[in-house]
Amino acid sequence: MSVPKPRRFTYFERLKSTFNVVHDQETKFLCDKLLSFFENCSSTNAAAASSDIVDFTDTSMENAVGNFLKKHDDFVKQLLGKYVHFSERGEFDLFGIEETMKNKNRHNAMVKTVDQHCYQVLCLCALFCPVDMQKGVMDALFAHLCRIQPDRVFRPVDHALWTALLLLINPVKLKQQCDGSVEVFNNFMALLRQPSKCDEPDNFCLKGTISLALGVAIKYARNSLGLGISHELDESELVNDGIKNMAFEYMQAFIVKAPAFFEFPFSIDVVDSLIKNFICYFRDKLVEMCNLCEEELYSLLMQQDKTAHQQMADDGASMPWQNHHYHHHHYYSPSSPSKKAVPNFANLHFKTFLELIATLYERETEQIVRCSREFTDPNCEGLYDFVFRNRAISAPSLKIAYLSMLTSLCKSAESADAFFNFFK
Repeated sequence: MSVPKPRRFTYFERLKSTFNVVHDQETKFLCDKLLSFFENCSSTNAAAASSDIVDFTDTSMENAVGNFLKKHDDFVKQLLGKYVHFSERGEFDLFGIEETMKNKNRHNAMVKTVDQHCYQVLCLCALFCPVDMQKGVMDALFAHLCRIQPDRVFRPVDHALWTALLLLINPVKLKQQCDGSVEVFNNFMALLRQPSKCDEPDNFCLKGTISLALGVAIKYARNSLGLGISHELDESELVNDGIKNMAFEYMQAFIVKAPAFFEFPFSIDVVDSLIKNFICYFRDKLVEMCNLCEEELYSLLMQQDKTAHQQMADDGASMPWQNHHYHHHHYYSPSSPSKKAVPNFANLHFKTFLELIATLYERETEQIVRCSREFTDPNCEGLYDFVFRNRAISAPSLKIAYLSMLTSLCKSAESADAFFNFFK
């Protein structure tokens, strides 16, 4: 007697069965939007008919997503509106009030599932967006991004908006869709220049990350793709504006250190690409940042020594460990601000940049290990040189940041050997 083979559900069927239990009407509408995307895009992929997942790396998927967006030109705008509203609702009746109250874990798991799929769909729409539709998608994403509070750590919806926007100028996308057009850069520039239309205060640091990414993308397009971009779009000015507006500090504190960041592969790739291309195409800027940072840190040390000597003189030339008053009030008391050295944070961006690299690559996931490998690959000359050159850092706190970066990048015996040889 033959045993029938178990039926293999497609990705769409599995997702549909998951979303079918949702009772909340607004969430159901959002889920239906997601299902329509996966149904239309996966049905064109022959492998998806008998697979548990959809392979979005398949070349046919780009055409499928592009065709879907052309048929549903308001899809991204509608999905964005519903998803942003969904993320702001907090606790709500997802499965019916009795079931929702009884099983909070199930509620939280469903919210996470919706977050992950909205994130994935928005990123795919940006990555495979037809050129003639990019401006509309860009405007919709930016309008919602402007509402992010300056002091708010990124939530899943914020990761989705920010990542999807930067994917439109990601070097991989620029290379794949290179048709000589530079309109995407002009559109981004117009977004950065427009005044805020919402009531919330301008998030200059968030705009700084976009300015930095745009400057790096323009430099890449000029040097690697040979595009004739107008000199009115000055990549150095954009990068400088981004750095002055604390782009690295913002990415470190509010994006990469956000609880959900490492759950989103597209976001990791975007930050990884931004860091690496900045290192490779803005070497002189990095040298300038490093020199300014070392000078500032040494200046702080000298000022602290001077303050300590002055304090000892005021206390009768006794040594700090012999003077309880000095020990208690100088080292631990926040009083006497005039005696405390205040750093010029405008000169410490390089230290934050090293700390950002250390944070990004500290995990041991397959994706992170793969991304970190390029820093010790001699074929990746710009990255290899960056790590090797900065072994000469001497300011103590900057040296600590550098060594922390090496710790995060050391993922294999090969990288350990490379770092060991740097200091021979």
